[in-house]
Amino acid sequence: KKCDAAQAEYEMAFCGYRESKVHGCAAYHECYDGKVKLQEEVHASVKVTEAGRKAEFKSASDIICLLKVFEADAADKPAKLQECSGLTTDTSSLNIDYHEIPAQLDCDKK
Repeated sequence: KKCDAAQAEYEMAFCGYRESKVHGCAAYHECYDGKVKLQEEVHASVKVTEAGRKAEFKSASDIICLLKVFEADAADKPAKLQECSGLTTDTSSLNIDYHEIPAQLDCDKK
């Protein structure tokens, strides 16, 4: 009887342990999936904002160049305007690094 009671106690403890692992794994997967979805949403939103900032920066650079045409002497204005036509603006300083989603860890449910 003493052995049966100890065996029953062990089995109950093991069942509780396994149940906590199963629930822990389910909670982990649910949390991971939610965070992946959130990161994807944030990245999509930030990419739109990043493109907008680059467009603003390019526009501002073009405007500054065109204002310099007004400041130039009449003889230099055509050349200044031509410089603005071929202007390339480096927006690499506005690039954002998008971190990869880390791999989901294995979860031992045994």
